[in-house]
Amino acid sequence: MEKKVIALIRTSTIQQEIDSQREEVLSLILSDGYSMDEIEVVGEKGASAIKMDEAYLKNINRVYELIEQQPIKAVYAWAIDRIGRNRTMLNDFRETLIGKHIQLIIKNPELRLLNPDGSENSGIGLAFSLFAEMAVQEMQQKKARFARAKKRNSELGKANGGTRNVPFGYMKDANGYFVINEKEAEVVRLMFELHNSGKYSLNKLALELNERGYSHRGKKFTNYFLRMFIKNTVVVGYSEFKGVVRKYPQIISKEIWEKAQTVLAANQVGTYKGTKHYYLGAKLLKCSSCNYNFSTDGNQYRCKKNHHKVALQQQGLAWCDNNATIKTAVFDGMLWSLTREKHLNFLLKEKDVIEGRNRKQIEVNLQKIAAHRVALEKADERRAKVIDDYYSDRITEAERERYLAKFTKDKSDAENAIANLENENITLQRQLDSLAELSYTSVMKLTASLYKVNDEKAMYELVHQYIKMVTLNRTTIDGKGCSILTFYFYDGTTETLYYFSKNRKQAIYKRDKMDKRLRYAFTDSEGNSYIPYKADRLERDKEGKIIEPETSSVEITDVAAKRVMVAELGRQSGRNLRVNDDGSITDLDKGKTYYKE
Repeated sequence: MEKKVIALIRTSTIQQEIDSQREEVLSLILSDGYSMDEIEVVGEKGASAIKMDEAYLKNINRVYELIEQQPIKAVYAWAIDRIGRNRTMLNDFRETLIGKHIQLIIKNPELRLLNPDGSENSGIGLAFSLFAEMAVQEMQQKKARFARAKKRNSELGKANGGTRNVPFGYMKDANGYFVINEKEAEVVRLMFELHNSGKYSLNKLALELNERGYSHRGKKFTNYFLRMFIKNTVVVGYSEFKGVVRKYPQIISKEIWEKAQTVLAANQVGTYKGTKHYYLGAKLLKCSSCNYNFSTDGNQYRCKKNHHKVALQQQGLAWCDNNATIKTAVFDGMLWSLTREKHLNFLLKEKDVIEGRNRKQIEVNLQKIAAHRVALEKADERRAKVIDDYYSDRITEAERERYLAKFTKDKSDAENAIANLENENITLQRQLDSLAELSYTSVMKLTASLYKVNDEKAMYELVHQYIKMVTLNRTTIDGKGCSILTFYFYDGTTETLYYFSKNRKQAIYKRDKMDKRLRYAFTDSEGNSYIPYKADRLERDKEGKIIEPETSSVEITDVAAKRVMVAELGRQSGRNLRVNDDGSITDLDKGKTYYKE
């Protein structure tokens, strides 16, 4: 029989809990009128939504596969956290089900994603959002506990995790302590000996070790591995990360290691020197041939496995023949322009929604807090009565102790619930306080500031907050070489830009209806219309720092410049806005005027 519903069973705890959750979910499905033959159970033992481990991802991917293959009507889960505790993954999962009109039923508490008419249940949307926010705090607490445990193991010279965390040259003994792996240690000593001779570049050293039949745990040596390994202090007896020092048995002397650093620095090319720079396209642009990330040398992006083709060929490793490139200044400019639009639209469109949601949730939380406080008062009254009954010989000592233990637990649970709700309200209120400052005038100021930003780290983080992935493909349009760049955003939308590097007066286009008023718009031989897209080139100085774009000279205090900014905001938000001579802004559609603060 064809499957109609999915039972998503995931737990990282004991088998007893797995069986209990499975039974409850299946009972709910059967009560909704489905038979056992119509149920597809998906679940991996030990799957962890916190760690996003392989088992968890296998569960979620299996659900995606099933809903693509079969006409699934509903997905059942014991609780929201059985699906996951990652904000992005939760929202992606919800949006996928909504898009396919698939019902999601949560057992604890019982929630249904879709209303009877097929529309989204706003309550479960709020539950998803609230759980994701609360899960952040829970994960932070767990990470803190894990960090303390790791620190203790590090100070004792013990390994954390599996063999993956054991450096080359070492192994774990029966008690989990690092000990020298003599077979690998001999390779380590040879590596430093050859490197310190000054006769080998890292590429030649990798080739020499590979030709002698050596490997690091079945993998061939590479330039990158050798560079990182030689720089690592593990081999001289310690490592340090975020202030935590881990002890190791010493394989080579500190003098040999220090000489290796001198030789490494002398041979180091400019690419590896200087201050770290945040290139906006890092880890975003994917190669269409090998699916590896594009990397940049500061001038242009190209496939990492094509960029290092010669070295990979010498070492007998796989390489990529995709030699497509795009200038770093151009691509980073595209990313920043699109991100700027997304960010401003978010501020304009989501402000009221977020404010209303937060205020409503604060009120609900206050009601829950009040109910818990009443429960606390009643518990104290019952406790006093139990003590009075005991001294009046109406109950035994054993009964008294049993009652008092229950009251103590109830009181602790209520106090913890109150504390969690109060912390949640603090977070929600902070968001409201931030949003309260976002008047139309302050949004205008932010617009101007976004044009002036040249803090590459802040720009990088904002870009990666909105953009998930970018693909680049080469084609020809009317005989002209063109790069097609497709930008995938975390909100599920996409944007495609067409980049002509030399052949058109305007380099970047969007495909849209022809607007004859646009000077550089054109229509190709197949009838597709292309209109220019303005994206600032993010040029860098000799030190690699982003140079402020020319548009950053626009000041918000100037009325003429303000009109430019307002026109941009109006275009993005679909509003008909006008800047008056006194600096105020009029929404012509609503007939409202917003004055300067």
